[in-house]
Amino acid sequence: MKKARGVRRHFRRFAHGKLHPEPLSFQRRHQNHYDYAKLGLGPWLSTSFASLPPVGFRREAFQLLLATHAQWQQELTANPDPYYLAIWLMESCFRDSQVVAAIEQRIGHYERVFELPDPTAPPLPPEYEAVPGAELLHWTAYHHAVPHTFDAATASPQEQQEWAAFLRRVQYRTVPNAECGTVYLISTGRVWVGRSRELAV
Repeated sequence: MKKARGVRRHFRRFAHGKLHPEPLSFQRRHQNHYDYAKLGLGPWLSTSFASLPPVGFRREAFQLLLATHAQWQQELTANPDPYYLAIWLMESCFRDSQVVAAIEQRIGHYERVFELPDPTAPPLPPEYEAVPGAELLHWTAYHHAVPHTFDAATASPQEQQEWAAFLRRVQYRTVPNAECGTVYLISTGRVWVGRSRELAV
């Protein structure tokens, strides 16, 4: 297991970011009609620390997401046009948690990214409930899944055995696809989506 380095540096970055949130990217917003702000844990991609850091670290990072969301909401509400804005708080892949904004034709896409609410999940994990600012958003838990495809017709017998063994270890569902036949949606846990109460539906 690789050791996570730079933990203190990230704490300092989170503390600075809470006071000085990253503004929306004007270029990305107007050229691509969306923007996002991740936690900057990419260098830890292969470490278990990035997937599920200690509670204290996650709370600090969550405060950065809340501050960024508040900053972006202030910028977006200055314009009368509709928009999508949310925090995606990942359960098992915490490093992928982020703030996401979209305008114009990209709104519909982001509204449909998560389609399966999880009614058995709490409104928000208990370690985040008391973080200041969390109560200002409406939180909904969804099942999160990553799409995979597998072409059995071209796979070798060993690859077919490995794929079958992989499916036995994970939770998944299948959906038909016109191009590749079947898409396997591999469950990666839950994602909590936090949105302004005025925007939440």
